[in-house]
Amino acid sequence: MNTMGTLVMKFFNNYLANERGVSLNTIRSYSDCVRLMLDYTAMRLGLTPDKLSFDAISDTLILECVLSATVRESRCGCLID
Repeated sequence: MNTMGTLVMKFFNNYLANERGVSLNTIRSYSDCVRLMLDYTAMRLGLTPDKLSFDAISDTLILECVLSATVRESRCGCLID
């Protein structure tokens, strides 16, 4: 059985790199974004990232994560002028 981590790694290493041919910088950027979202989701649910399942990730949690990051960044002027 594939874990979420295994499937995400396959996506980055096989699909994006080999099948789509995206640059290493793009893969790193996407990877950082997904890691932050998974860390946020795990924190909100009181789990460790390795215990997350795809069912645990909802559109509401993703939106909360994005809004939380936007508010933090806007306070230091990084995202909002």
